[in-house]
Amino acid sequence: MKRQILLVFVIVSSLFLGCEKAIDDPQANPFVTNPVDTSTNVNLDPYSIEGLHKNIFSLKCANPTCHDGTFEPDFRTVQSTYNTLVYQPVIKNNAQNSFVYRVVPGNLQASWLVERLTTNDPNLGRMPLYAPSLSYDELLWVYGWITDGAKDLNGNAATFPNTPPKVNYFVAYDAGNIRIDTNRQAGWSSPFIVNQGSTFSMLISVEDDSTSTPNLLLNQLKVSPLRDDFTTAQTLNAVFYSGKLWSVSINTTNFSANTQYYFRYYVKDDDNPVITEFPRDDIAYWYKENASFIIQ
Repeated sequence: MKRQILLVFVIVSSLFLGCEKAIDDPQANPFVTNPVDTSTNVNLDPYSIEGLHKNIFSLKCANPTCHDGTFEPDFRTVQSTYNTLVYQPVIKNNAQNSFVYRVVPGNLQASWLVERLTTNDPNLGRMPLYAPSLSYDELLWVYGWITDGAKDLNGNAATFPNTPPKVNYFVAYDAGNIRIDTNRQAGWSSPFIVNQGSTFSMLISVEDDSTSTPNLLLNQLKVSPLRDDFTTAQTLNAVFYSGKLWSVSINTTNFSANTQYYFRYYVKDDDNPVITEFPRDDIAYWYKENASFIIQ
């Protein structure tokens, strides 16, 4: 009986010793050669975009159906985080439309990100919506990154973009302030109909990343009977209307009846030599057809 007990003890001991040896063997235990990172701030400056992504954005914001690529800002990677924050336009603004960009390097007060992380406005909601608010230290990390120039992965401070102005859309109204660009000859990709002998106004929505809309330059509407040739087009000067809108008045007596006319808008800012043309030469023909009218 004693021999049997001793034998069982030796077998069980061998099993435990064998397991202990396997755990101690770095080749058998991947957690030894590839240790699990249990820290939220290992080898990363918490004031850097990498540190912010690791410690805040990827943990608290990149949740399913939130900032996981479903909508911007996109916090899935460090690169997408940076590219959708710095000098990127605000989509959902406050009631006063006080903010233009999500992050303005060096300017906490103008950065929408700071507002969203600290606001008490119940209509906006403090971010992150589905996680605890950022701690004092976490807010300091965000503040430090922005104040230091919102540097990228390579430690370069962000520079203000200077892209050509963008034409968003146009609308047309008759003298009675009734919209007429929705009354088209044959659907969206066809000219809108204008009454002969009338005067109508076109409002063009224009915006720029460096120049306010009232200070944009050129602002001309050219009208041509040829869809792809504006060399002999009539040129009409626009006047600033309000907000992001410029206005052009068109007297139909200056044009022939039953003729389709195409128009293009031209605008530039004071920093960029490139002139924005809308619609452009290289755009699909149906956009050019949409940007036309016929006098009947």
